[in-house]
Amino acid sequence: MNKDWLVLVQKFDEASARTKFENICEGLFRKLNPQRTVRTVRVNQGDGGIDVFIGEVGEEPIDVIQCKFFINGVDDSQKKQIRESFNKVIESNEFETKSWTLCIINILDLQQNKWWSSWKKKNEEIYQLPSNFISLKDGNELIDLLKEHSLYNTSFELEDSLKIKEIHDVLVKGDLQIDIESTLKNTSYALLQVKNYIEDKTNTHITRNEVISVYNWIIQDVPINQKNVLVLKGEKGLGKSAILKDVYEKLCLEKYNVLGLKADKFYCKSIIELEIKLFDKLLSFDKLIKETAGKGEKLIVLIDQIDAMSLTLSSSREYIETYNKLISKLQEYHNVRIVISSRSYDLKYDAELSIYNSDIYKKISVNLFSDEEVKSILNAFNIKFPPDKVLQLLKTPNHLDIYCRIYDRNSRHEIDLIFTLKDLYDHLWKKYISPQKGLKLKELIYKVVQRMYKEQRISVGNIYEDDYYSELGYLNSNNILIEYDKEIQFFHQTFYEYSFAKNFVDNNGNLEAYIIDNEQSLYVRSTTKMIVEYLREFDIQKYTNTIKNILISDKYRFHIKSLIISLLGGIKNPCELEKKLALEILFKNDDYENVFISSIHSFGWVQFLISENIPSIYFNITKRNAERDEEYKFRKRKYSDYNWSIFVNNIDENPISIINYLESFNFENKEVFIANLLHFVNNWRDPSLIPYFEKYIPFQKESEGKRDNHYFYEALKKIFPHDRDYAYKMLEISIIDFYGKFEYNYKFEHSLNEIVKDFCRIAPSESFKCLFSIYKEIVDETKIPYFYYGKIESPLYRSSKINDKDIHQIYSGENGLEDYLEEFILNSNTTFFLEFYQSYKNSDDTLLLKIVIKKLDSNYSFYKNEILELIEILTYKNIFGGSDDDLQLQLRILISNVYKLLEKEERELIDNILLDLRTTYDYWIWKDENGKRRISLNEFGKKKYLFIKALPFDELIKNRLLFKTYKELDRKFGDLNPRIAADTSGTIWSSVSPPLSESACRKMSLKHWKKSMIKYNENYESDRWTFGNIEEHSKVFQKIVKENPSKFYDFVESLFNDKQISERYILRGIGGLIDGNYNPNKVKKLFKQLITLDINNSYYGSVVNRYIEYFIENKNIDKDIVLYLSDLALNYPNKEKEHNPNYPLHDAVNSVVGSAVSELIHCFYNKEFEEIIFSTIEKLIEKPTCNDSVKIMLLNDLAHLNRLDVNRAFRIFEELTNTTDHKILKHSINPSQYFNNRFHNKMDGYFKRVLECPEIYKQNYVLISSWLLGLDNEKKLYYKFIEKGKDAKLCAIDVAEEFLIDEDTGLINLKALEILSEFLSETDKEFAGEYSCVILRKFKPENFQHFFPFLNEYSKTVLCRKDPRYFLQYLSTCSKNYPEKCLELLQNIDFRDKPDIQDSGYYDKEPIQLILAIYSKLVSEIIKNKTLINQSLDIFDGMLKHRHLRNNANQAIETLK
Repeated sequence: MNKDWLVLVQKFDEASARTKFENICEGLFRKLNPQRTVRTVRVNQGDGGIDVFIGEVGEEPIDVIQCKFFINGVDDSQKKQIRESFNKVIESNEFETKSWTLCIINILDLQQNKWWSSWKKKNEEIYQLPSNFISLKDGNELIDLLKEHSLYNTSFELEDSLKIKEIHDVLVKGDLQIDIESTLKNTSYALLQVKNYIEDKTNTHITRNEVISVYNWIIQDVPINQKNVLVLKGEKGLGKSAILKDVYEKLCLEKYNVLGLKADKFYCKSIIELEIKLFDKLLSFDKLIKETAGKGEKLIVLIDQIDAMSLTLSSSREYIETYNKLISKLQEYHNVRIVISSRSYDLKYDAELSIYNSDIYKKISVNLFSDEEVKSILNAFNIKFPPDKVLQLLKTPNHLDIYCRIYDRNSRHEIDLIFTLKDLYDHLWKKYISPQKGLKLKELIYKVVQRMYKEQRISVGNIYEDDYYSELGYLNSNNILIEYDKEIQFFHQTFYEYSFAKNFVDNNGNLEAYIIDNEQSLYVRSTTKMIVEYLREFDIQKYTNTIKNILISDKYRFHIKSLIISLLGGIKNPCELEKKLALEILFKNDDYENVFISSIHSFGWVQFLISENIPSIYFNITKRNAERDEEYKFRKRKYSDYNWSIFVNNIDENPISIINYLESFNFENKEVFIANLLHFVNNWRDPSLIPYFEKYIPFQKESEGKRDNHYFYEALKKIFPHDRDYAYKMLEISIIDFYGKFEYNYKFEHSLNEIVKDFCRIAPSESFKCLFSIYKEIVDETKIPYFYYGKIESPLYRSSKINDKDIHQIYSGENGLEDYLEEFILNSNTTFFLEFYQSYKNSDDTLLLKIVIKKLDSNYSFYKNEILELIEILTYKNIFGGSDDDLQLQLRILISNVYKLLEKEERELIDNILLDLRTTYDYWIWKDENGKRRISLNEFGKKKYLFIKALPFDELIKNRLLFKTYKELDRKFGDLNPRIAADTSGTIWSSVSPPLSESACRKMSLKHWKKSMIKYNENYESDRWTFGNIEEHSKVFQKIVKENPSKFYDFVESLFNDKQISERYILRGIGGLIDGNYNPNKVKKLFKQLITLDINNSYYGSVVNRYIEYFIENKNIDKDIVLYLSDLALNYPNKEKEHNPNYPLHDAVNSVVGSAVSELIHCFYNKEFEEIIFSTIEKLIEKPTCNDSVKIMLLNDLAHLNRLDVNRAFRIFEELTNTTDHKILKHSINPSQYFNNRFHNKMDGYFKRVLECPEIYKQNYVLISSWLLGLDNEKKLYYKFIEKGKDAKLCAIDVAEEFLIDEDTGLINLKALEILSEFLSETDKEFAGEYSCVILRKFKPENFQHFFPFLNEYSKTVLCRKDPRYFLQYLSTCSKNYPEKCLELLQNIDFRDKPDIQDSGYYDKEPIQLILAIYSKLVSEIIKNKTLINQSLDIFDGMLKHRHLRNNANQAIETLK
């Protein structure tokens, strides 16, 4: 490419640059042809292959200009585009062509020029064209023409030209200001070269959700507890680089300063070296930060593939240290945001990269493509959807890209058998490498591979141009080798591993020696896997001998052997040699058998095992002589699990054969086993599976009290894509049964809701038809009148099962049948809805009518005629005769919206309907206390008012009669909201309302308030359901007083003098003044009057007492109030009932005596009240009316009295605790610790009582803390307590945790640590949980060395074995700094027990994560300790022998490959 065209690439995205190039060509040819018409053609499918044309198209032969903006060179794909464009033009019937000119930005090399000349001559002969018909203008010629005709600066825009000149001047002179934007763009060129689309089709670009997530994080403020670094993590091939490129382009469009680095292109040993490589001495990071910060702008630094520096890809630690130092430096600046991408494995386990796995760094995980995204991309290549197993492989973007590159319709069957990445690469090699016999492609690839392996880098210098010029060009043009800045690398790291394996086998490499030479490192597993797979195809006999030698030899580690065995288990069609090896070696070794069985993902192996009768043997394990029951059960369970593994891992490949086999003989729990297997069948394409579904996963009628049908629904979801009719039939049974289960309108439970949601998403129209049919069936059988009031004549009805969702407020689930019908209809197109409307406009089903009304309202201007028609129909059916429910509201909104659009006659129709609107709820008839018939017209006209008020006001005032009616009703009802339904026609669930609405109360004068208080007195009872009385009215009064206390103060005071006013209003009025923070002294004046009144109700007594808190807070309590509290506490006539004995403190503060004593104690701030407080409490606790809840509350608040007289407070404590009541003693524990320091020697009696109270052993902290505080030096109390057993020991652990680390000094309390060490021999699960939580809460990495001796003992215990999760997590955080000691501790842990997911001690990946983190750190050291490395591998080998750990280990290692 001519370098001048690079400006377009740097300035615009690719699509915009292409458009700009076409515009430049148009301008050039217009200049070259000033007397002729020159135009561009808008991009369209029918553009006929024309970008620019010269002449009058359709009137004369035209000159066609084809513009091709090939930024990646001219190779097979580009040549194909040229041919297709030319053919479109030459074969067009739309116009006649005079000449065809190809304009490109590129400069053709020798081979490309030969192709052009040959292609041009061939077409001239085929179509009998003159020699000047086809012509080429390359990048150089176009630039020359632009300069010749003074179009250069305007074409590239003058500022771009000047920018190039400025950069040149800086290079030459070094004294001009740097253009930051251009410099950053030039430096980010490598990231911009990343492909963010599939194969060669730019229209396959998919904007990933992760792009938006990263962008949103960048533009927002960084949370306080996080760094300004985001980590984009994911496995290989997921498209992390493409995501960062998209982020880069989005940021550039938003004019951010953004630098995009590909770490794998810049291997540097210092930041200075990196700056020189990036900016060529024009710029430094310091200057870049200073420039952007000075302008108040953000700087975003994207670092892609930082994991290229990790141990898995590079042996040198200096490179990763450079980037870590840079990131650390950039973290100091608030205007900087850093985004790095890394493989998940390296982020977890690499010693240097694992620092970014901390919570202080934001992390976003990259996901696989969805099924829909894969399908859309395949459609772009006209590729049919592949089988499910292939689809799973293609969800990885890299795999999908390779698949689209290799796809060939002629070999579709062969391609559909692709299941692994190796299969993909085999086809890629077959298509691009093998056919090119004239090129030394394999030789070059192998040389590059060997050098990469030797240098431990994924990119190497390009030293191959002299010997392999054509080969480099070919591999580059086909995107197999990529070159940047004189370095080359493969398009993906996994292709390096594949090529390494081929080279290894082709050159007769010795795998056994290779593994040993590389010290059986975890990092050779990926290449070992590739070598084994390729060797099997290359030489089956050598392959068999090799893996046999590895398996029978003691030289090889178990992780290598388990890898080999796992590969064996995945072979689809095992050969006889492999079957023989399995029988002779794998089944003769328990560990090998375990690994092999769990690795079988091949129906070929299943058939072999069945032929050898192995599953039958596993199912029929018999007890051996002298075998203990526990051993027999364990062995029986083990082999049953083996069978489960064999069949569940392969059931989806051939379910019929497997189930037929299992049905052919008897074994224990046969039906359950088969039913559970069927849950794992994903492909239900075969209709012969349906009988098994009905037999083993039948629908259980929930209406008859059967179990839920979760698995039934899950299987039905999988059946649906293959047999919709059957699935709908089963769904109908389920839904009808569901509605038969409930009396009221309940929503679908979760599983049923999910399946309905899925069906509607996949097949909306069909699902609607099915659901609507079910709906009609249910409604027909559950039909009841719409109006409750029997005198309303109307044919309208509703369902007793499927009610209006806006009325009913109790649901058991998320959605009901009506919700899905409504959603479909509201989102339907006009054609469908008009047909539906015509079919159901005369329906009497009110719920269906409501949905129709909502749809009409969604486009009321379009559906105006239908709206008027429906209103007329509904009026004849007396729709407005009932209450104002949600259907009426929807009608009201509809009329309001359409009203402006109506013609005069149409308006008159609506006006008459509204003016004649009457309901049976306009009046209310009842009998008074004398039996006299009364009629209330309070609600008369209310509904009419709501409908009229909803009309547009500017239209309303134009209609004299309507407006007059509106004003009359407005005076009566005031400001009602017509957008809210006034009531409902169904059951309502509501709280009790006040007799007068809050809005009405706000408008009342003080005079009206007094009248209302007289009316709503203690004897008032409402005659309206849900309307309250004096209690509700007084609460509204309190609320309104709070809002304006100064207005109501005098009024509240005047209420004391009116005998007609209940004390309740005075009480609430004072409460409002307190809530409104009114003058404390003035409020106290009224309060002192209040406490002179006779308020007998205990509830109001406690309320009065709580008001005193206001005066305590404002410190204006006086002696009168204190004496009132004392008198109330001592002289309250009744012993109050304890309503909540399990919550005594709540009981106490809500009682009269309890609340009085509580407030009295809180008057401790004033020494003047000391005697009253103490004497009251001392007398009270002697009284028989003092209940236990009050005593407990006294203990809870007793610490406040220590400030007055600690000795007197202690005597009260002694009196209160002189009991054996465990509830009182339980609440004495905390106050006992206050007194222990001072009165320890006087508390023997108390200690004796709590020692004999087993109910409080878990909380008896004082008996343990006495020793820790130096009060029980001989540990007499301690030992007496510990002898009490389990609960006492657990209490000791709790106290030890509390004392373990001094919060002020950070020092470790050795006594507390001694307690923790004392109980390490315990084996109970509860102890295991306690120790685990102590480690979680108290053990920090900075204290690791201090805790190490304790941890060393703990790691060997049963406690650790039972609950190691938090211990393992702690070791993981310490492994970077203390790998040797963490390894020592890990060696001690016994992992034989399979964790139960229901246990609190459940662990999952933690052991694997820990050993890999330790291993990574050990191998990263400059001076490697081989002994420790081997120990870590020994531990890893041991973990692989435990099935529950092996699965996680394989997943972790898989991410490493």
